[in-house]
Amino acid sequence: IDYFTKWIEAITLASVTAKAVARFLKRDIIALYGVPATLITDNAKNLNNKLIDELCAQFKILHRNSSPYHSQMNGG
Repeated sequence: IDYFTKWIEAITLASVTAKAVARFLKRDIIALYGVPATLITDNAKNLNNKLIDELCAQFKILHRNSSPYHSQMNGG
């Protein structure tokens, strides 16, 4: 969710793996809209791992985790 516009980009996945998330970020977010300054995710293992860390480092994206008890931080 974009904080300013509240725009949502989503896809359906049979399995939400780190590889699938990284592919989505590259093809559907970065390629279409440019590099985001910040990526805010929950604490799920498929979103907090070496592959996502490397992607964020490559594109200089600040990766932050929201609090599981304060979902409003995710923009929802």
